[in-house]
Amino acid sequence: MSYHAIENLVESTILIIERSNLSIEEQRNLIYNLYQFQNRFDTSYTTLRCFSFLEKIGYIKKLPVDQHPDYKSDPEYFASIEENWIPSNIDQADEGDVVFYEDGFIFPEYGSDTWKRLVEEGKWSEAKEEPQEIPVLNLISTGIELAEKYKDKSLMHDFYLAFLNAFFEFDISSEDGIPKYFEDWTNNGELLKLRELFIQHSLLSIKKKETEFEVPSRTNELGGFPTPDEKAKIEFLMDSKKTVDKIYTSYLKNKKSLENIAENVPTVENYVNQKIESSDYSFLSYEVSDDLNTHKWLCFKDVKTKVSNSRIFNNITLDVEFSSIFIDTYVQYDLLMKWQNVATSTKIENAHFKTSLFELIPYDKEFEKKLNVWGLWLLPLKSKDQAVIKSLNEFFTIADNLDGAYLAKIETEFPEKFFSKPYQYYIDIFESEEPIEDFILIKNLYSISLLFIYKLVGEGKLKEALEINNQMEERLSDHFRESIPWYKKHYLPYIKAIKKGQKPELPQFFQRN
Repeated sequence: MSYHAIENLVESTILIIERSNLSIEEQRNLIYNLYQFQNRFDTSYTTLRCFSFLEKIGYIKKLPVDQHPDYKSDPEYFASIEENWIPSNIDQADEGDVVFYEDGFIFPEYGSDTWKRLVEEGKWSEAKEEPQEIPVLNLISTGIELAEKYKDKSLMHDFYLAFLNAFFEFDISSEDGIPKYFEDWTNNGELLKLRELFIQHSLLSIKKKETEFEVPSRTNELGGFPTPDEKAKIEFLMDSKKTVDKIYTSYLKNKKSLENIAENVPTVENYVNQKIESSDYSFLSYEVSDDLNTHKWLCFKDVKTKVSNSRIFNNITLDVEFSSIFIDTYVQYDLLMKWQNVATSTKIENAHFKTSLFELIPYDKEFEKKLNVWGLWLLPLKSKDQAVIKSLNEFFTIADNLDGAYLAKIETEFPEKFFSKPYQYYIDIFESEEPIEDFILIKNLYSISLLFIYKLVGEGKLKEALEINNQMEERLSDHFRESIPWYKKHYLPYIKAIKKGQKPELPQFFQRN
């Protein structure tokens, strides 16, 4: 999903709010929730686009930096500001909220920590009320209804598309009040209201050229081997012809069929346990999800080569609903352990590299037939034990032949080939809308940026290192800074240390959770 589309959706809605007869308090609260929704995504800072109106209703202020609540206690700190984002409370710099800063002014917003402190000091009298959270489903319905009232059909479509894309990409979930299981969807008032708006206004009847959002295809979504629960949700959100009762009846039938598949799970469990036991890997853990759908085995071994002395983890996963099995391989690489000054660990989160094992196989038409659309090995779980065991034998024969291939690839690529490409090369890859064809050791720009910064600092090129940091900071949203522990716990302290002229050890690589 284009995050520019989210930015433009919020801006267009604010322009309608400006024309509305909502009270100023209602306007502020709705706008606060719109920006909260926007900040879920890696969007840019866009509040200043609508500055005049937002200032008029007391949502934002432009204040000289000496009006920051902490200015009097530490004027030297504020005299040396170089960033666009500064702490709302400088005593909680690594943990607290931030406020936008530019050209000697701060721009505190309604609902922020700076706003709270200014209200307490009597410096924000026009907006004292606390913002009230509007649940995501309610917010989407409100946006559609507001757009309908002001005859903005395009905005109505965009709100529903924003919701669909966010839902399918897991940017919103049960944590946002959306029931986890479909059976609870059938009596959820907000979901039923949203479905009614979808049907009433034909919100998916839109051409791709008429919107910045991706227009999901029901056929494509259903063609990805969804579980019975996922299939029912797709039809609920995208099929205007079937009634909810008909969707629910089909769901129960598919769920019953899935229960028959689960009968072969013990066969897979016994096979994988014996496979690990007879291999040179050491067993670490076995976990089963609460719904009994996902089974995970974790094992590891230490491998010494002429180049490195590293630790390899294999995470074997059985997905019952998808009738699939796959292996993710992780490597804790000794050169990076030296840069971090750490020893080998049995915690998989301390690994530096990760890949799906089958990504190492060149394209082969016959091999692809054995995989589902996500590249997972299909197991005949509806068949007899012998067929399941035969498929597992074939799967692990391929896996055994690939054992060590990932470490060999890393040793070939890192560090010389990795750093031989300029930093901009990696930015271009992640910004491109084309599929990534090159083999990429690290699949996120955060850890790549960190490595380039570390290398430049080691070479005494602090200015160039901080330029990369600035490039990365420009890409980060407030939501990322506030919700990703890695940023506050590992990345930010590292950057502060190098700004002080230190050469600290390489921090932990990026992790979203």
